Amino acid sequence: MIAFETKGLIDNDGFLTVEQPIALRNRKVRVLVLLPEDQENMEWLQAVSSNPAFDFLADEDETYSNKQASLAPEVIVSKTHTYTLFGPLRCLLEKEDDYHVMSCEILDLVGTGSTIEEAEQSFAEEFEYIYIRYNALLDDELTKRLQSIKTILNALVKKVDTHAHA
Repeated sequence: MIAFETKGLIDNDGFLTVEQPIALRNRKVRVLVLLPEDQENMEWLQAVSSNPAFDFLADEDETYSNKQASLAPEVIVSKTHTYTLFGPLRCLLEKEDDYHVMSCEILDLVGTGSTIEEAEQSFAEEFEYIYIRYNALLDDELTKRLQSIKTILNALVKKVDTHAHA
């Protein structure tokens, strides 16, 4: 999937109009809408985050085998920050020999550890690293793939809290 960014306007009837013409014709596309986080938009964002289109991210009970399981955290806690998400982030937990691997395909992110807890902590540290790093860079400093991941990260993260000891 290829992603690009453009700006637009949502009118009083709820229709989206983009500011610039797009050089595609007669094609269905997926749209990701990012809004400034203000009180006026919070109700709308909550409705969007419960949209069935995102249900695939939350299949917590889905089990793949005795060595694989699906996880869907709604909060990611690193050593310095807590990331509250708009909805669950679907991840895969696998046991390989003597270690555990927690991965998220959509973010191209992996955490490992000798225990599930260590894999989750490693994943949280990697999540924090790419969230901070990608947002510190301008889009033209990132590849198209990393721009897409940055867009997804910013759409997923509802709130970032700094820990008192950080």
